[in-house]
Amino acid sequence: MNGKDKDFIKIIDFMKEIEKFKLVERKILLSSLRRYENDAEHSWHLAVFLVLMKDYLPKRANFQRMVKLALIHDLGELYVGDVSLFDTNGREGKDKRELDSAKKLFAKLPKKLGKEMMDLFMEYMEAKTKEAKIVKSLDKIQATIQYNSSKSKNMRKMGLTYKIVDDKKRPYMDHDKNMLKIYELAMLEAKKKGLFASSKKN
Repeated sequence: MNGKDKDFIKIIDFMKEIEKFKLVERKILLSSLRRYENDAEHSWHLAVFLVLMKDYLPKRANFQRMVKLALIHDLGELYVGDVSLFDTNGREGKDKRELDSAKKLFAKLPKKLGKEMMDLFMEYMEAKTKEAKIVKSLDKIQATIQYNSSKSKNMRKMGLTYKIVDDKKRPYMDHDKNMLKIYELAMLEAKKKGLFASSKKN
């Protein structure tokens, strides 16, 4: 068996491994209200969002890299699960758990591919590049769009007011005026649909 064949077998095995990504549940219901969105569905939805926003993104941003970031950004959750942005206790140690999970997962790939995926994962986690900031912005907006699609009252049940959600998410938008605008539109729709918990300040 030559080196290429060995690489192909590793890639096939990796594909079988990340099939489990479809089983990682998020905390947001689908529009049917019958089950929760999973990580694979979220990543696909995010990648399509990115494609649709292409003409509104900074011209110098590397679009191909952003698509890769969108598709792999949550793969670190494969072995440790998803944690809500608003789960303070659950988020303690989250980055370390996901980093260890990602290292374990990407080690299954051929060395060069594994390094590329790990570098992309770290880029998203650190969110220092314009590409990572854009994808992270759209990631946070996608969740609001999913709530709007399902008209789920989960945010109300969790006591999440507009202000609580906005305080968490708005900082991810400040780097780009188009990210901020589409975020505000999605949040306004959620507010009109009564998806937030009530608050005197809301």
